[in-house]
Amino acid sequence: MSTGKRNKTVLTLAAVAMVVLAVGQVQAESIEVPNGDFQLYKPGTDYTVTATLSGAYAVGVGDNVALSGGGNANYSDGTSGGSVDVPSWIPVTGAADGQFLSNGVDGSAGLNGFGAWAKTGNRIQSADSLGDLKAGRIYTLSSVISGPIIGDPDCIFVLDLVTDGVALTPSSSVTPTTGTSPGEDWQVISRTYETTTVDDFGKPVTIVVGTGPSPDATVAGRVVFDNVMLDVENPMNPFPDYGDLIKPPGDVELSWTNWPGVDANDVWVDVWFGTEPNELSPNYDMTLVVDATSAGGKNATSVIVDASGDPETYYWEVNSYLNGEDKINDANALKWVLWTFTTTPDLPIESVDAGEDMITWSGEPVQLDATVVDDGESALTYAWSADPADGVVFSDAGAEDPSVTITRIPAWVDITVPDASFETRSIDDTHFVWLYSSLSPDWRFPDPDGTATPGTWGYSFPWNPGLGDGGRTGNWTADGFGGNAADGNNCIVVGSRTYADAGHPGGLAQLLDATYDPEYSYKLSVKVGRTGWRMWGGYKVELLAGGTEEESSTQYSDKVVGGTVIGQDMSTDTPDAEVWNTSMVTVLPNSANAGLAGEPLQIRVTPLTIPNDPNTTYVVVDDVKLSTDAPPAVFFPVVLTLGVTDEYNMTPLEDTLTIDVYDDPCKAAIFGMSLDADNPIDYNKDCIVNLKDAAVMAAKWAVDNSLTEPIAK
Repeated sequence: MSTGKRNKTVLTLAAVAMVVLAVGQVQAESIEVPNGDFQLYKPGTDYTVTATLSGAYAVGVGDNVALSGGGNANYSDGTSGGSVDVPSWIPVTGAADGQFLSNGVDGSAGLNGFGAWAKTGNRIQSADSLGDLKAGRIYTLSSVISGPIIGDPDCIFVLDLVTDGVALTPSSSVTPTTGTSPGEDWQVISRTYETTTVDDFGKPVTIVVGTGPSPDATVAGRVVFDNVMLDVENPMNPFPDYGDLIKPPGDVELSWTNWPGVDANDVWVDVWFGTEPNELSPNYDMTLVVDATSAGGKNATSVIVDASGDPETYYWEVNSYLNGEDKINDANALKWVLWTFTTTPDLPIESVDAGEDMITWSGEPVQLDATVVDDGESALTYAWSADPADGVVFSDAGAEDPSVTITRIPAWVDITVPDASFETRSIDDTHFVWLYSSLSPDWRFPDPDGTATPGTWGYSFPWNPGLGDGGRTGNWTADGFGGNAADGNNCIVVGSRTYADAGHPGGLAQLLDATYDPEYSYKLSVKVGRTGWRMWGGYKVELLAGGTEEESSTQYSDKVVGGTVIGQDMSTDTPDAEVWNTSMVTVLPNSANAGLAGEPLQIRVTPLTIPNDPNTTYVVVDDVKLSTDAPPAVFFPVVLTLGVTDEYNMTPLEDTLTIDVYDDPCKAAIFGMSLDADNPIDYNKDCIVNLKDAAVMAAKWAVDNSLTEPIAK
């Protein structure tokens, strides 16, 4: 391409009076300003019941705004109240002092307006973006205002178009100069913006309305705003527009609408086209494809260019001469926007909708119904995935609308074991703490059959194996178990003895808040170890259902009495000294234990003694963990993700849906859809009304549930 280019003086519309007049003839598009007429609503009605103020005003924006002034709000449903919702606006500064008044201009909005005080300044901002700022447009932001402070030269009126928190600079403004009575003699205030600055293109647009602050304002009072509107014009109507994608690469017809000229509306244009518009760049590449000084430059509105780069970004601009053929020169050149477009072999995928959220039950297939909008030509590739993925089977994960079957695979859930790593006792450099009153705030000594006498079991104590020997050389190692507890800093040393003057094994036990359900499985793991300085007889780790706590009347610890063993791990093997090993107890579902359902779970660890041996045996214990496959909720959610790509758009465009999976269709109906309300006499909630429900009703027939005495709340 050739690279010659005229130097041009850039003029704006504000500098060309004839063009400004012509622009007013261009059809403008209105952009909706949410609640631009400051409609008020009854709280809690999702902005459906309108409100009209009567002798009151609302201070602030948002939901449930309290009224002041002694009056109330009359709601369109015939009721009244002392608060209103003011949607679609958020405070900027001083908004707590701004007031929503009953003297607006728009009767359809209950005559409400936003009142902003002159001296303190009150501003509000549209809560959501009104869209992205588009290139080459003329935006007109307007409102009507009324109030005595209009015309005060020291009062600042705010009506701004904002991107990235910064107000754009208008090319022209209209501000009334005469004060009026509030709610009467409404006057228009407006700001006009020409979007020709590249840095602002594509940024979200919001609106700020209000005042000052204006500390030097001489007129006391406020101004009322109403009917905030935003219009946009596209005066040159370019194709391709700024940022367009063009498919396929090749010849492209650039087209535009000319500004009207002075001489019989004729206009002469230069059109530049290329791949690099920066004249200082060594890669500068712009060609004059329409020449204003040639016959083809008069009233030209289109030109065909070669845009065969695959892909490639191109730039083009139209420079207009409006004042006659003899004034095609720098001083009379009107430059508008440098437009850009990109060629692509295929358009991006427009949208992906994975479908509606669903409810199902374990093992029941769900037919998916996705919607993909794509104007491209290359074949689409679909990829379905699930989180969690276990138990999820797609009929074809590469199809747009496969079916999916989700089987509820039990997930192991941790059960809380308080002080599971014995960290609640602070252990200093004495290495250990002798315990008589309790093992910890949560652990107790076990008494399986309720016959133990206080003081007849072996002592137990928390121990930090990483601290020094505390002066007990010969009994303790300075770095037991390599100086490390199995979890955290501490572990616990548990002792037993059964010779004649003692007679009862020791150990530790804890009764949990969690209860036993024989329909599910449980896993108990405990880290155990052998010291090198005490006798070893082995260990027994048990999971039980039931038991009770009993307080001790002596210096010795409270205890846990009783309980039914539902699983255990016992070993008399002699492991290596000061090495952590894992004891694992697994309890499977067992209908024979139905009578234990609902009993509290109990954990018990007992050092095994050596028969007829007077020495105490010890087991070091740490890191107690318990889990179950019992479901924590009546359903579990599975999130499905659909990602779609094509040959030229390899980054997936994704969307998700969630499927709530219940155990069975009855639970899906009752808990998922609340359909039990349709069947009120299904007393046992099995989705069938039969004699079982009659039995439930009979069991409760004529039962008096009245209180017999006052009770605490």
